[in-house]
Amino acid sequence: MLQKIQQEFLQGVQALTNRRYEEAIKHLEQSLKLSNSVASTGMNDHEETCYFNLGQARKATNDFDGAISDFQNALSRNPKMESAYLRLAECCFELETYDAIEIAIAALKNCTRYFPKNEGAFMNLGIACLKIGDKDGAKIAFSNAKRLGNTDADRFIREWC
Repeated sequence: MLQKIQQEFLQGVQALTNRRYEEAIKHLEQSLKLSNSVASTGMNDHEETCYFNLGQARKATNDFDGAISDFQNALSRNPKMESAYLRLAECCFELETYDAIEIAIAALKNCTRYFPKNEGAFMNLGIACLKIGDKDGAKIAFSNAKRLGNTDADRFIREWC
């Protein structure tokens, strides 16, 4: 069974790499389904990677709600998955709803807590705060990005905060 789980996963990753997103989704979902059917510990690494790749495939097909859910599932298995926070926020920005931006803010705050030198996360956090009218939060985020060397942060503070 573990061999079949790995085979489906690898076919999904290959399809994702080759931009065959629907096929990638099919294989990755099958890999997750199979891994959930076996009562095996140690599958967390597989599941986090599988959900992350599934999120990437859904994002590429503009299924942003599905991608957000997948990235959240990846992060629930490994909260120190830096790129999952950033991809999740990107999907939230695509939806542009208040609730989605709130999800992005929470994700980006977690990202900056685990990865305090990620200036891009701070910039995106500032932008997300601006989208919901939180200029103070935006200024703090942009100031952190500036402290880390982001050359655009000062302009954002001057123009928007």
